Amino acid sequence: MGMDGMKLNSRKSLFTFVLLGIVLVLFLSPPTQAQTVVVDLFSDRSRKRLGKSARKALIKALDRRGLRLVPHSKYVRTGRSLRIRGADMGRATAIRKIAPRLRLNGVITGEAKRVRGRYQLTLRLRGSRGRVLIKKVFRSRKASFSRQKANFMAGLVVSKLRGKAPRRSGSPAANAAPPRVEEVPARGRPAAGNSSVPAWARVDGDGGPASPNPTAPPSARRTVRSRRGAPATVADLILQTGPSFHFRDGLKPPHSAQLVPGMRVNSHFFLANFLGSSALGNLGLAGMVDLTFGQEYKFSSGSDEVWTTTQLQWQAEVVYRLETDWPLRPAFLARAGFGSLNNSHDSDSSLVKSVSYTGAYLAADLWLTLHRNLRAGLSAGFLIPGSAGEDLDASFWGLTAFAGLESCFFDMLTVGLGYDLSRYWIDDQNMGAVNDTYQTVILRVGYRTR
Repeated sequence: MGMDGMKLNSRKSLFTFVLLGIVLVLFLSPPTQAQTVVVDLFSDRSRKRLGKSARKALIKALDRRGLRLVPHSKYVRTGRSLRIRGADMGRATAIRKIAPRLRLNGVITGEAKRVRGRYQLTLRLRGSRGRVLIKKVFRSRKASFSRQKANFMAGLVVSKLRGKAPRRSGSPAANAAPPRVEEVPARGRPAAGNSSVPAWARVDGDGGPASPNPTAPPSARRTVRSRRGAPATVADLILQTGPSFHFRDGLKPPHSAQLVPGMRVNSHFFLANFLGSSALGNLGLAGMVDLTFGQEYKFSSGSDEVWTTTQLQWQAEVVYRLETDWPLRPAFLARAGFGSLNNSHDSDSSLVKSVSYTGAYLAADLWLTLHRNLRAGLSAGFLIPGSAGEDLDASFWGLTAFAGLESCFFDMLTVGLGYDLSRYWIDDQNMGAVNDTYQTVILRVGYRTR
């Protein structure tokens, strides 16, 4: 009995020791920390609310995967406390500021639109430093985002954030082939899986660049970086100001002025700042004011008389924007507005004529992205016949043309140079059929979004 009792007590002690060890391991081992993400509002130009439904499906899939989801309203409040605009919440610079405050591991952004008769949904996962970790493009003929696609994207997000490959279970659903996904690599980089290209030019399965190879040509590496996240060809919002230089020649006897300085302010904004729908998001308003300083005029020939002039030009218009994904990312603008060019002279001579060309106009613009930060634009317009006013009892009609370059820095600072030409044809009782030509060189700087 004594030996049996000792054996029983030793077994109980061993069992108690093992049980206590298991409990200590469970309580003292660090818990697995859930990855924290936020799903930003998706921009939607599909006209079928694809962005909203896809975001809802993706949130449910991420929640089923065990990710901790930060409410979007909390993300926006934190951004506003850091003086970040709502339209800039998904940018890399904003994510770098907001992520540490909310301990975010990633931010998911999306863009839905219709391209060549098909619906396209582009999803991006950005890390806490704002770098794109995953970029996937889903295309379909129907404006829908299935649960299978949502689970597939959620699995990629979890795998990327946790830094390991997704687990495969024995169930048929887990081993099923992923939905058809078309991945669009950045310009200058071939698609993944192409072994015939060097390693620096490939992309991995998550849409990010492969490990950099120091032997890659520097020019090629610069191409990869320069095409990533380029601003839109035509900004959603822009406000610019700068000096303008005017030259005029016209009427009879010819009135002329040589490079008179002035100041111009112009702006436009589209409803895409507030709406995600392409039906109204590409509709906008624009305006321009140009005032000259110390303008002096004289006749081109036959007189040495010089007189001072005040010139004011303004425009207010409605704009519709059409963006494309073609090479050079052309954007078309259709404009309809009302404006005036008033040129008033301070002279007692009856030969000096003050004019006021006031009326409606129609115009069309074409803007191209020549480089990530460089755009070129052309414009042509028709001035609907109206009254010349002031000292002329005549009607007029006219044409306008514009050509310019615009450079963008830090995705918000713009510097532009442009040339503006306006020509008016007048049928006056005293002067007969004459024309009046205004030329303007514009240098402007400003602020833009998107």
